[in-house]
Amino acid sequence: MPYLKLKDIESKEIVKGYRAGFFHSGNMTIAYREVEAGAELPMHSHPHEQVSTIVEGNFKFNFDGNIKIIDTFYPER
Repeated sequence: MPYLKLKDIESKEIVKGYRAGFFHSGNMTIAYREVEAGAELPMHSHPHEQVSTIVEGNFKFNFDGNIKIIDTFYPER
């Protein structure tokens, strides 16, 4: 996987209030997202692993029917 900078990754609105840019490798996707409060992404799946880091706020995920609220990676912010 090449060296990439977030500022060089194109970000686009994939659903209302949900902008995303992605790094893809053969087995993994690393997602960079900016999400408006209350925005929802429809349920989906993909064959590869995905890594997301919450920089600010929190995010509600549905993992195979189990709802999890993920808090910011930086608790002091």
